[in-house]
Amino acid sequence: MIRNFIAAVGFIAIIWTGTGQADSPQACGEDMDCLRQLHSTHRVKEASYWLAYQALPMDSRILAAPAKLVEYLNLDNQIYGFPNRPRIAKPERQFLKDINAAINEIPAAVKTLIDGRLMGVFLVEDLGGTGFTDYVYDAQHMPVGAFVVLDAGVLTKSANAWATWKESTPFVADPGFKLHANIESDADDNRKQALQYILLHEFGHVASVGRDFHPRWDEWDCKKNPPEQFPFFELSWQLNGSPDCKVISKFDQSGFSYRVDVIYYFGAKLAQAVSPEVYTQLEQTNFPSLYAANMPADDFAESFVTYVHQILMGKPFEIRIDRQEQRLTTFTGCWGAARCVAKQAMIAKLFTN
Repeated sequence: MIRNFIAAVGFIAIIWTGTGQADSPQACGEDMDCLRQLHSTHRVKEASYWLAYQALPMDSRILAAPAKLVEYLNLDNQIYGFPNRPRIAKPERQFLKDINAAINEIPAAVKTLIDGRLMGVFLVEDLGGTGFTDYVYDAQHMPVGAFVVLDAGVLTKSANAWATWKESTPFVADPGFKLHANIESDADDNRKQALQYILLHEFGHVASVGRDFHPRWDEWDCKKNPPEQFPFFELSWQLNGSPDCKVISKFDQSGFSYRVDVIYYFGAKLAQAVSPEVYTQLEQTNFPSLYAANMPADDFAESFVTYVHQILMGKPFEIRIDRQEQRLTTFTGCWGAARCVAKQAMIAKLFTN
């Protein structure tokens, strides 16, 4: 999950005009310009901060979040209006066993793909979401990698229970309807597999760093870097013609009218009664999941995780919606379907180069 795309444009350009630059959030108080300046120039955004972490074997980069990272996450929450205040996690032994096993079982091709870009996977509590990924930059302010943060305090569900909860969040609950997500067999339906799926989504964000799949999620000058520079982006997205580089789906005006009201986690807008129609519309697009229709960066990350999960690992992906005892719709993704041939070819090429 990433929290911003075009919303963050301009943060980097802010010039601090006070009498001196504050060096801690406490010094800023409630001054949002000061907090944004600290956020955009924070030490954890510099690749040099992570050199010791990157020197570790990838499977050993699962650690409690350093204090500086926790400070940055609190800044991010304060700026974007999240009430949560992240703190360093103290996970139980079984959680550590589960997450280590989850990473160990990820295909070697995935690890090879992200190794040089992954700073580490860092554990906190009270993040305000299950996972979070953000860029780190070189001296020229170009993204060269990313760190991943997980909230160890909320990752307690089994794979299918977690996926069912997540995929239900865009819809206002209605006892007459039941949505069920199935991403694991009954035998493997455990927390380890939930952690693996969540990590693979975040690793999709990491894999995109420095590649031309989509514009940067933190800032984008669409005149300097026009859409045609991002062939994966162009399969599903376009500019709406406004001067602020606002992005819309290519399907918004041609059958996927519900997309603009799909909001995950907080603030459901859609009645549960329309969920079958939402998925019927989704099947007319080249999005591999409903979450992929959220924004370009999540489109790539969802394409990445579902491709690895379904194609490389041979695991299920199914969304079922029932009313009472009647099956209304079943969605199984799009890999192997004609509508997703071009997108599948781009993802597959990642693992053949």
